[in-house]
Amino acid sequence: MNLSGTAATVIQLDGHQLRITKRGQTTSMSLQGLTAPPVVQKGALGTMLILSSGENDDIVLKGASNVDARTFSHGVKDAWISFNLAAFEMEAGRFERIHAAVSALTRPTRYPAACSMTTLLIAAGSLDAALLSKLQPQTIGPDKTQRVAQVRKFVAEPAAARVAAISTFVAAELVRWKEFFDTIESNPLTAEQRISVTASLDAERGVAKLVVI
Repeated sequence: MNLSGTAATVIQLDGHQLRITKRGQTTSMSLQGLTAPPVVQKGALGTMLILSSGENDDIVLKGASNVDARTFSHGVKDAWISFNLAAFEMEAGRFERIHAAVSALTRPTRYPAACSMTTLLIAAGSLDAALLSKLQPQTIGPDKTQRVAQVRKFVAEPAAARVAAISTFVAAELVRWKEFFDTIESNPLTAEQRISVTASLDAERGVAKLVVI
C-alpha cells in the first residue's frame, strides 16, 4: 500500500514497516514507533498525512489525494493495532502471571517480604522494558490498557506498592488475631506489639518463599 504526495514523496506500508521515500532517499520506521494513529488534514492545496513517531520527527506527506490519504490512513491504523495486539499476545502468558502477582499485592495472604517483591520486580521490569513500555493504549483496548498500567505502576513505584501491601496485610491480620492478642497475656498487647507478632507469625509460616514468574 502506497501514498504519494508532492516533492516526490511516497510512503509505503510494507508489513510492519513504513518506508518513506523523498527525493530518492528512503528511510524506514517500524509500526512500533508510531505513538498515535495517522492524522489526515484537508487543505486548499491538497491533503496532508501526519505520522507521529516517538523515535524521530513526525513524518508529514503533503499534496495527497484526500480519498487516497484516508484509505492509506485506515490501512496504517489497522496494521498498527494488529502489530501491537500480536506483540501483546506473544507474551500473554508471562504477562498474566506477573499481573496476577501484582494484583495479589492489593489483598496479600502473606507478609510481603522484600525477597519476594524483588523477584517480582525483576520479572515485571524485564517485561516492561521489552514490551509494556512500547505498547500504545489506543491499540490494545481499555481492559488490557488498565492491566498494563497496573504492572507498569508497580515497576515505577515498587516501594510504595510494598508499603501499601504490608499495611493491608497487617490490618487484616490484626482483625484475624484480635481475640488471641486480647487474651495472650493478663494485659492485652499494645498496637506495636501486635504488629510485631503479626509479622513474626507469618515469617514462621514460610514468608521467605519466592514468587516464581
